[in-house]
Amino acid sequence: MYAMVGSRPDIAFPVSAVSQHSTNPGPSQWTAVRRIFPYLAGTQTWGLNYQVGNYGGYTDADWGGGEDRRSISGYAFMINGAAVAWASKKQPSVALSSTEAEYIALTQGVKESLWLGGLLQDLGALAH
Repeated sequence: MYAMVGSRPDIAFPVSAVSQHSTNPGPSQWTAVRRIFPYLAGTQTWGLNYQVGNYGGYTDADWGGGEDRRSISGYAFMINGAAVAWASKKQPSVALSSTEAEYIALTQGVKESLWLGGLLQDLGALAH
């Protein structure tokens, strides 16, 4: 989880999926963990690449993807071509449609966007 939180948003979903079974991991969870480490080793030269541009964000959800039929939401925010904020999280309730799952994900993304916009304004990096 340390690598995911600090610098590797690309492993947010697999780490989240494996973490759901941390109290009683089975063979399939150990297999998943053993796949994450070679991926990290093979991509250790990858990094954030800042380019001239602007900022934006993305949200998505998979409807009923969890074992308990709860959807999983995710978002990523980019500034000048590099991810600066991201999350992958199981939704708190069961969505009755894919549209509802997407709205729940969008709500989380908008909340992060408002916070990130306020931070950028406080730092003087974004016009009021």
